[in-house]
Amino acid sequence: MIRPQNKRNAEILDMISKVEKGSEVIAASGILGKVTDVKDLLCCNRS
Repeated sequence: MIRPQNKRNAEILDMISKVEKGSEVIAASGILGKVTDVKDLLCCNRS
C-alpha cells in the first residue's frame, strides 16, 4: 500500500523540479498560466 504512494510522490517532486521560467502549467484548480518566477516550491504565474 505504501509503495504506490511513495512512487506518486516521487513523480510529483520530479515534475515540480522541471518547472522553470516560461513553462506553461495548469493549476489544480484548472487555471492555465505561464510561470514568471520560481522560488523553491512556490511558482508565480500569469494567466
